[in-house]
This record gives sequence, C-alpha cells and structure tokens, in this order.
Amino acid sequence: MSDTYTTNTVISAAIDVLPPVIPLPRIDRPYAGTDCSPSEVKSPADLPKRLFLGSLDEQSFQSFTNGWSATYLDDDGETRVDINYDHKAGRLEMSQTWRGDIGAGCTVGTDDFGHLARNSFGFPYTWDQSAKDALEARYNIQYLPTQEKAFVMTCFPDGAFKSLACPVPVSKLRDLLACHRAMDADPAIKTTIHGYIKLGTGTVNYLEGRNGAFASDPIPLYFHTFDQTGLPPVTAPVWETGKDGTRALTVQRHVYIYNVTFPFREIDRVISHLHGYEIIGSAHKKESFDTPPDAPEFAAVILQSGLEVLPIHFNYFDQERKRRTFYEQFSDLEVMLSMVDNSEEKEIAEGIRAAESVSLQVADEFDRVLRGAKSQTLRQSPVAIGE
Repeated sequence: MSDTYTTNTVISAAIDVLPPVIPLPRIDRPYAGTDCSPSEVKSPADLPKRLFLGSLDEQSFQSFTNGWSATYLDDDGETRVDINYDHKAGRLEMSQTWRGDIGAGCTVGTDDFGHLARNSFGFPYTWDQSAKDALEARYNIQYLPTQEKAFVMTCFPDGAFKSLACPVPVSKLRDLLACHRAMDADPAIKTTIHGYIKLGTGTVNYLEGRNGAFASDPIPLYFHTFDQTGLPPVTAPVWETGKDGTRALTVQRHVYIYNVTFPFREIDRVISHLHGYEIIGSAHKKESFDTPPDAPEFAAVILQSGLEVLPIHFNYFDQERKRRTFYEQFSDLEVMLSMVDNSEEKEIAEGIRAAESVSLQVADEFDRVLRGAKSQTLRQSPVAIGE
C-alpha cells in the first residue's frame, strides 16, 4: 500500500510539471512579392513570386494587347498554376493543376491578386482522394478528406492549408526539433510552416484476443503505454464491452502531439522529412506493429487546417481491426494563436528538457517499485540448491 501511494504521488507530481506546450521554430519564407495590381502588370517583376501551388516561371510570362498570362510551377513537374488577366473585362482567371489533376480554379472581377484566395472556395475531392491513397499506402498516416461543412482555410499567396497531428514519444522530441530545423534549411520548401508540440490525451482500445500478451491484462498494458509514449497513462487500463459484445482493454494515455500547419503544396515534402527522422512511421511494417512510429496508435492524422483545434472526436481502426485509436481533439485555438510569434531557442530547449526529466523521473520510480517487488518475491520463495 505504501509503495502504491508513493508511486501515485510521484507520478501525479511529475505530470503536474510537464510543459503543456513546447514551441518549435517557425519556418519562415517571406512573401517578397509586389504591390502591383493585375491591371498594372507589365513584366514578370510585377507579379507575385509564388502563388498557391507554384513559384513563378518568369519565362512563361506573355503580354498581349488586351492582357497578360503567366505560369507558376512546383518541382514535381505535374503541378502548376496558370493565370491570365483580361484588361477589357477587368477579369483575373486562375486554374490549378496538382499532379496532373485540374481543380480549384477561380475568376476574380476586382483588381487585386489577394482576392484570388477569397474566391477559391472548397477543395477538390480528387486531390484529397489521390493524396489519401498515395500517403496511406506508404506511411503510417490517417488522411481525413476535406469536410464539406467545415471551413477551408485559403490564404494569399499560398492557397489551401492542411494540418498534421502526430503523437510523438518523449524520446523523439529532440529528433522532431532537428527535423523542423532540417525543413527550415530545405530550399525545396517554398512556404511558411508553423508547428508546435501540445500535451494531449488519446484513447486506445485493444480488442480482446487480437493483440499481444501486453494487451491482455491492465498491468502490462500500463507499462507498455509508458514504454511507447514516455509518459504514464492517465489512469489504469480498464476492460470495456461494446454493444455488439466485443471486449477491449482500454487505455487513456498522456501523449505529446505534434501539430503543424502548411500549404497543401508542401504536403509531400513535410511528410518526407518527418518520415526520414522517424517521427512518422511506415505503412504495414509488421515487425514494428507495437513500436512507434509504426504502431497503428501512432499514426499521423492529416486534416484540413483548423479542425485540429475543434472537438471532432476523430477515431480510426488499424487495417486488421486489432485496435481503435480515439482523440477528442488535437489542440485548442488559444494554444494555436499563442504560437504566432517565433519562440526563443532557450524556451524550446527548456521545454524538451523538462519533458525528458519528467519521463526519467517516472521511469526511475517504476524501476524502484519493480526492484522492490522482485526482492520481496525472492525473500518469500527460497530456492534449494541442487534440486
């Protein structure tokens, strides 16, 4: 009883001092555009330097008697933005092609490039479906297509935004920081990216008889969850029974969640970096099924920007339907807004050190209790030499 009380006290005190938010350096790509209006454009120098899915191809600029046209390209060779202006009609037209698939075009009747973002409504279903199929086939990712009734954040000059929320073990926080710095140094990333780490909670249901021995008893699952996240669960795992009679051992876990927002243009580059630093795992990696980042309950979730701060009650099963992962929400609006200003390196380092210190403190307490239990067992069960 004494050991249990002491351990609970140590864990409770440790959780209380965990940093609730750890900022990350902002990846800045200044717009460096022009204030020129469409009707005043005379040369490529008068145009925005980047626009939605691409960067200006200056050689594509053409001037006509009654207007002009230009093309913006991305590095993959299949992604482009075509734009043209008609002086007589006072009309600016834009069409977008992502990986060879045309969509999300718009027409603006005002003399302002910025109004392209105001008039670009919705998000092409085919883009979402193509991205979902490709990313989920390769990575440990759950892709939530754009919700029709939810707001699509579209800004000038970078177009529609996506967000990614990914659980990250305490042991990988330093790798995540290194990954963020690597993205900042990558010249292929052309747009500004915002990211931070938020302490959250998530629930995992391990269906009875479909997972390993660790998920057949509350005590092993408690320690397994700590080994995965570096943080103790919120409470001890409990058995639950669904309406169909299916039983599952359920654990609610403390976990740090990496939230990052980026223009859709950068989706492959962001994920490639995160995969390279083993923040995002691989799909169907059976040998690491219970180890982050490949374990199903460590899947990164991609969704339209803004949904990560809403209580969307997102849940998913792994493909083999062995376990279900649930998040009420990934962050909150107040935290997201507080991350607008760039953070000091000292603040970032202190946050990571504090999380590591708490994790180590809890691990030491677990080790003390386990060693004590083992010692008591040995004293109570003497072994006869030579039997």
